[in-house]
Amino acid sequence: MPKRNSLNDIKEVDDLNRLNEIINDKRNAKRANEKKTRRNRHYEKQFIKNTFKTQIEIPQKMNKSEVIEQLKTIVKPYINNQEAFENLSESTDFIKDLQINSANLVDVILDIEDYYKIEIDTVSMEKMVDVQSALDIIEAKLAQ
Repeated sequence: MPKRNSLNDIKEVDDLNRLNEIINDKRNAKRANEKKTRRNRHYEKQFIKNTFKTQIEIPQKMNKSEVIEQLKTIVKPYINNQEAFENLSESTDFIKDLQINSANLVDVILDIEDYYKIEIDTVSMEKMVDVQSALDIIEAKLAQ
């Protein structure tokens, strides 16, 4: 009797059109076709989930300069000191140097959460006062 497929078989699939090629069902006739259809839907969901997971992991591989550039685009609408913004580095303080008020700093943190699709807890939010701490927190959250 042929072997049924397992969830590990989805790792071999790189195209949803190939699902029918790898699905094996040891039942015959109408009942087998119904089960195969259900299993295909399940494999499609797994394939989509795995695809999104690998796409979300891409930002983890960025270097610090790329993350700083992305932070610049996130922070830009909230700054009050253009000169400090142009010289933004890891040691730049959001409140003292860029003159971002505390209400806007919360908006910056929310924008960072949206951009990187992470959740920053209250303790981490309180620590996120400069670019270096923001980089550390983003890196830690992406690694989870």
